[in-house]
Amino acid sequence: MMENELLKQSSMLEITDNARYYLKSIAGWTKFFAILYFVMIGLMVLAGIGLIVANNVMMPYYNHVSSMFVGLMYVIISGVMVFPAIYLYNFGNRIVSALMSDKSLILEDAFNQMRLYWKFTGIFAIVIFACAILMFPLFMFVGALVMI
Repeated sequence: MMENELLKQSSMLEITDNARYYLKSIAGWTKFFAILYFVMIGLMVLAGIGLIVANNVMMPYYNHVSSMFVGLMYVIISGVMVFPAIYLYNFGNRIVSALMSDKSLILEDAFNQMRLYWKFTGIFAIVIFACAILMFPLFMFVGALVMI
């Protein structure tokens, strides 16, 4: 009976002082990168809007819609990239809250935010990779047409 009790105690997860230090450090870095994400998203939105406006201004002189398409893609991708930025920022904030309050549920939620970040990043990478593979034959075809 006593052995089972000791075995249960030794298998319980404990957050040591070193682990607390590492988690606090990780929280700071994730918030830093989340803020960088937000800054880059803002710059991409501004660039996208600038390309769309430039296309509308230049349309009478230059009948081409490529800058408008690129501008729209910048704005759309910016909107999509808000999610991982939020997940990272939430992770950083919740780790700090969990360490200050010693509440397991907050720590659990923090790790869920990190899980969501990596899930989103993985799915996004697969989608981008698939798009690149699908676009390659199209670019080859268009390149061949231009050469003719």
